[in-house]
Amino acid sequence: MDFQYELFHAVSNNEPERLKALLEAGADPDQFYEDLTKISSKSILHICCEKGREECAKILLEHNANPRFRDPWGHTPLMCCMMTHHYEIGEIILQQEPSTVYDVDRYGKTALHKAVETGCKESVHLLLRYDADVNCRTQDGITAMMFLCDNRELDNAADVLKILLDAGAEVDMKDGAHRTGLHYAAIRKNPKSVELLLKAGADPNIMDKTWRTPLTNIIWENVRIKDGQSMIDPDIMACIELLTQAGSDLNVTVMEYSNPLIVSAFLKAWMLVRYFLEHGADPNPKCHSLVTPLLISANKQDTETAKILLDWGANIYCKGRINRGEEDMFRDPVELAIESGCIEFVMLLVEWGYFPNRIEYLRENTASGIPKTLLNEPEILAWLQVNARNPPSLVRSAIFKIRKILRNEICRKAENLPLPRKLIDAVQLKDWLG
Repeated sequence: MDFQYELFHAVSNNEPERLKALLEAGADPDQFYEDLTKISSKSILHICCEKGREECAKILLEHNANPRFRDPWGHTPLMCCMMTHHYEIGEIILQQEPSTVYDVDRYGKTALHKAVETGCKESVHLLLRYDADVNCRTQDGITAMMFLCDNRELDNAADVLKILLDAGAEVDMKDGAHRTGLHYAAIRKNPKSVELLLKAGADPNIMDKTWRTPLTNIIWENVRIKDGQSMIDPDIMACIELLTQAGSDLNVTVMEYSNPLIVSAFLKAWMLVRYFLEHGADPNPKCHSLVTPLLISANKQDTETAKILLDWGANIYCKGRINRGEEDMFRDPVELAIESGCIEFVMLLVEWGYFPNRIEYLRENTASGIPKTLLNEPEILAWLQVNARNPPSLVRSAIFKIRKILRNEICRKAENLPLPRKLIDAVQLKDWLG
């Protein structure tokens, strides 16, 4: 009799009595099936677990089938139960061999990792009842909670997360990339998971190996520019609000991409720039390279973001290091905008109060050093030279001084000034910012 063939069909057809007879006749309860590629090779007990053959599994175990037998990927029969939601068979295995709950596959995943990946609450409850280590890490340092938070597909992720948190999952445990569950939940833009983790005490300011916090990670990984505009869906904004309210540091300057305002400016997300400024972000963060959001806006030719930054007191003279290809430049926003050919940006900053006499080729009566972008715009060049070689009028000087005194939210604060409407409009630069 071909026991290998007969065993397989007895399990496939769910015939426990036939299976029992075969085992009593000498069939191997650990019969192993190997395909040509050796990818899906497994034991007969694995097959029972995958197909949900509960009675067949009982009979195999009664005939001393090894519940810790592993396939080429290191999967045990218990792991197969978790991957296929057949937790009833998983309980039978655990009753006979409780220690299988600690077994790991070739990547260091336990049965709990498998159960969490499929989102089966019953399986998770079962494994935790049998003392599964809720904080066990894979070879990459990833816990079951991290796997859950990194899963974009599960509809019941929040329910499973509650189970793990109640079981003692450590919210600030880091993986090999120094990311926590909160990083993953934010990157996957899952507001419910983000809220649960924050309520459980997760630290919103832990940085991963790229020096990004959960807040800067969600912006960097999810905000995209389409047709010149950044796209922000409601889930992204909900997570950003939760992280901000939980105390995310809006002024961190360890690296440029640690700072949410700089990241938002880089992605031309003017609505996020405004949001962060309204919640306490410094418009002039001082990173090592001295790159500011306004300088990034100049480099991106993004006047919409620049208008918001100016209204909140961005430094129009601050120079920073900008890299273009192999060239490393040290420029202020106007110098950079001139070289980029963004004339609108240049005019905006000069109207706001930038004195072009700081630029030598505008101040001196010389043609040397003038960029081609200005040589191609003779009227703009002449206008800049006039502004550079003549002091501003008393009215313009007064307007610049008022803006300096107001410091931030200039357009809003100007409305309350006891000044003529025309002068208030001039302070607000109504033609530009209106």
